Formats: sequence, C-alpha cells, structure tokens
Amino acid sequence: MLFWAAMAGWLIRVEAFPQWFGRPAACYRALLDDAPAAMDSWMQILFRDRTIGYSRFRLDTQEHDPSARYLLNHQVVLRLAILGAQHQVNGTAEAALDAWRQLQRFTLALRGGPYVFRADGRRTGKTSFEVRLDGSAGPSRLTLEIPDDVVLYSPMQEVQLKRLRPGEQLRLRTLDPFSFKPSEILVEAVSWEPVVVSGRTTNALALRVTSGRVSLRAWMDAEGRVLREESPMGWVLEACTPEQALAWVASPDAGSQEEQLQEWGGLFERLKTGMLSRED
Repeated sequence: MLFWAAMAGWLIRVEAFPQWFGRPAACYRALLDDAPAAMDSWMQILFRDRTIGYSRFRLDTQEHDPSARYLLNHQVVLRLAILGAQHQVNGTAEAALDAWRQLQRFTLALRGGPYVFRADGRRTGKTSFEVRLDGSAGPSRLTLEIPDDVVLYSPMQEVQLKRLRPGEQLRLRTLDPFSFKPSEILVEAVSWEPVVVSGRTTNALALRVTSGRVSLRAWMDAEGRVLREESPMGWVLEACTPEQALAWVASPDAGSQEEQLQEWGGLFERLKTGMLSRED
C-alpha cells in the first residue's frame, strides 16, 4: 500500500508534470509494461511501535480468460478499537483487466464490526461502468464514467514512482470511493538518505506526499519498492515478509490501544448513516 489513506481502494488518475514525463501516463498499460507477470508484496502496519495489521498486494496473470487477463488484489487487515469495542477491519480493492489492459470490473469493500461498505463495478460502455453500492443505508446503483487513464488505486503505483529522481514531482488526481469527490495528491522526491527498516539501514529515496493540508513521508529503494511510510497520525507502514505479517494475526493483544483509531469511528459512522445518496 503506497499511502495508508488509500487502503479502501481509491480511484486514481495519474498525470505527470510535462517537464519530465512529456505527457500523461498511460496508466494500466504503462504500469503493466514495467511490471512482472506476478507480484506478491507485504507491509506491516504499526502504531506506537506495535503491529496493528498488514497490507498485501498481488498481481496475477492468467491466459484462459482474455476478459480478466490481469488480476490485481490489494488487501488490508487491521485489528482496532472502534467506538469502544475491538474489531477487525478488512479492506479490499480488486480489479480485472482484459488482454488489452483495460479495466473491465472492480470491487471495493470495507468491513469493520457491524459496518460494511461494498462497491462492485462492471464496464458497460466505452468509459461507462455500472456500479452497485451496498452499505448500512441499503443497496443503490449509479453509472460512473471511468476513462482508460483512471486506475483502481493499488501499490502498482510504485512502478510509476520508481521513475522519480530528487527534485521531480508526480501529481495524482483521485476520486474517493465513498463520496466520489475529486481530490489531489502531490508526490515530491526529496533526496536519497538512510532509513531503518526491520533493524537494517538502507539507502532510500525520501518522498513527501501531500493531500490538502495533510503531508505524509515515505522512503523508496532503487527498485521502486516503498520501504517505509509515516502518517501524521502516528501510523507507520514497513515492508516485511509474509511470515512477519502473519505472525501478528496470532497475537492476542494486537491493536488493543483504545486511542489508536478513534478517527475510524467517524468513517464508519459516515457509512452507517449512508453518506452516499444514490438512485436505487
């Protein structure tokens, strides 16, 4: 997961500054040109030096179904205190691309305790998608226009960011899946510097990530893999092995601090009261 705030699966439109990319990126087509046939990357999520969850991204290629040649799956699992009770929070973003690397269908899902949000989209026209929404307010449908230069947010964006050099920038235009309102993220490459990950020091490119008044920090190695991210709320994401990520699952006190995620109560209350008003 490149930015923790995107764990529910944001829709991202990537536009590079012309002085160094020359033209807007081709999104999925450009991403997959540089990507391997399969990927499986993990990050552990920390708060106050304690593991509270993990993030996993997978890319698979299959030959038997041209309409779903490329399958992207991004999963986030957290154990949190929400509104005074312990809950496990699961977020998933999935996308299926055809043999021409065009998005054909996607799923966004977020579940935490009694609160559930899910969006299933399927291409119905050149750029039109029919989206079914399910949440605490009940089911609804809408038609969404998603041009081919819009991608379902995932760590595939790291493939784009590895092109950055100190002093260069990348601007990301986003759509929040809960409100479908646009926002903008600016990624700036600062400098190469040492960073400690899992007790080891590595030379990495420091990134500054700004969205509105919120600024995050991240560090990326020479291969384009994000090694560490820090949010202003104290969250830290670190690259890890599957064994490190899954060892947390067996921990009985993971995520037991009440103050960890008070802000999540606000998010789930928005879902509970049905902040989306759509045509049934």
